[in-house]
Amino acid sequence: GPLHACELADALAIPSILLPPMPGVLSAFGMLAADVVNDAAQTVLETVATLRADPALLTTIYESLAVRVTAVLAEEGIATPTVDALLDMRYRGQSYELTVPLPLPVDAAALSDAEAAFHAAHAQRYGYAMPDETVEAVTLRVRGVGPGANPQLPRFEHVGPDATGAHIGDKPVWFDDTGAVATPCYDRARLQPGNRFAGPAVIVQFDTTTVVAPGWSARVDAMGNVWLRHGEA
Repeated sequence: GPLHACELADALAIPSILLPPMPGVLSAFGMLAADVVNDAAQTVLETVATLRADPALLTTIYESLAVRVTAVLAEEGIATPTVDALLDMRYRGQSYELTVPLPLPVDAAALSDAEAAFHAAHAQRYGYAMPDETVEAVTLRVRGVGPGANPQLPRFEHVGPDATGAHIGDKPVWFDDTGAVATPCYDRARLQPGNRFAGPAVIVQFDTTTVVAPGWSARVDAMGNVWLRHGEA
């Protein structure tokens, strides 16, 4: 995390680092804001040629899976989800599949489009395609998606470069074996957009600790992100 960000960036020759306002709980925030997704799948194991001649089997499976995923999403409060179909396909004799979109409604034209997408995906993944070989549809997948919370992140007014209002004291910090360095500490909650300061420094907050290593600098942007960069902020 931010405690080792500068050291890791130095090792990988990365010149800048973005630290969101709540890095310690960012994954939890993303989970709460993410789309609601439900998947269902059923084995088909038929050749595409057979299904194209009579798509009724695939249509029946699709309708059954679509009912299942929409029912689950309805329990989550999603009344009108987006429903898509995917098909796991392979050349006959292969023991592995590639998943490609299956256009809706499920009919002969949709299967031809999926087969063409499979040939293209196989060529992209493995460097070759075999359009004259028999293609099998192995598994039909249906995915229902309900939109997430889509939170509107606030933007704050630019204050200026002076970060002394967030300074909460100095502490000795060892960055190498040459000894301790008197290092200013800053309260992340008090940092304002436009604030800048050079390392070494430590930024403290409720969910993480950020080390601004010597040779690095920090800048706060309009959304409260802290940017760490080599050299001047």
